[in-house]
Formats: sequence, C-alpha cells, structure tokens
Amino acid sequence: MIRFMVLGAPRSGTTWAANWLMTERTLCLHDPLSAFKVEDLDRVADSYAPKRVGLSCTGCVLYTDWLNTHPAPKVILHRPISEVNASLQRIGFPLMPEWWGGMLDKIAGLHVPWTNLFKDVAARQIAEHLLPGSWDPCRYAQLVAMRVDPRFDRVESSPEAFQALHEDLAAKLAAGL
Repeated sequence: MIRFMVLGAPRSGTTWAANWLMTERTLCLHDPLSAFKVEDLDRVADSYAPKRVGLSCTGCVLYTDWLNTHPAPKVILHRPISEVNASLQRIGFPLMPEWWGGMLDKIAGLHVPWTNLFKDVAARQIAEHLLPGSWDPCRYAQLVAMRVDPRFDRVESSPEAFQALHEDLAAKLAAGL
C-alpha cells in the first residue's frame, strides 16, 4: 500500500521531493501514472516490500476521490499556476489549465507552499507529517543545494497507463473543471 503522498502541479518540486524522500528504507515513486493506472498503485507499492513506498505525483491530482479515501498522509504543494506555466513554457512543455490549482484545494492533507520544501523548519514539518521520525538534517542540507529535474527521455512509461491518464484529463477538460 502507498504509505505517503506528495501532490502538486508540474514544476512544483515533486521530482525534488521524490529524491528527498527516497532512502535506504523508503522508495518514493515519481509520477507513477506514466507507468501504472491509479487503481494499481497500492499493489505496485506492495511489490517493493519491505520498503515503505510513497509517491510524489502531479497526475494523481486528477483522482481526488481516490486520494481523499486513501489512508496515506498527504502533503499538497501549492505554486501559483502563472509560475507553473512560466516554468513549463521555459522547458517547452504544454501549459496547465487554470482549474489545476482548484483540484489541489479539493485534496485533504497538509497544504503548503511548494517553497516550504526548501525551508529547514517547514521541510521538517513535511517530513514528520509523511514519515514520522525520518528527518535527516544532513541529507536534507545536501539535497536542498541541488536542482533535481527528471530526464524525460529516460522515464519509463506504459502506453495503457498513459492512455488512461490522458482520457481522465480529457474528461476533466470537457467538464470544464
């Protein structure tokens, strides 16, 4: 079962958070919906036993009902959509619709500005919320000085999972969310 979750829009620190929350005892899957369907995530997490498996994800935001019934503690990272889109534009990616931020507001959990990932006291609060007793100030100090971005050309994906995510996003767009 997924044991912790970090959720946010693209370009909101989810890749950095996945790196930070991955240790010898934990595995943090970054954007797992590129490879798995949402209904398979708990089973996938169980396959990595005995590690505590979590996720840091931008796509799961579309599944608020699933998120709000899932028992894992959640941190929701907020970044203004204008900043998200400016960052996406710089790397040549499609822009996010305005309603994306509203989707984050529908998720129950600890809501924080994305910049809290890079502030010692606030980051400790995030770590303790997700994984009590896991705060490692030395590891955090080393990682906070790093820029962490995915290598999109090396991200493994599943056509079926990607298609399901695309269909769910298209349905949300058609509904005008």
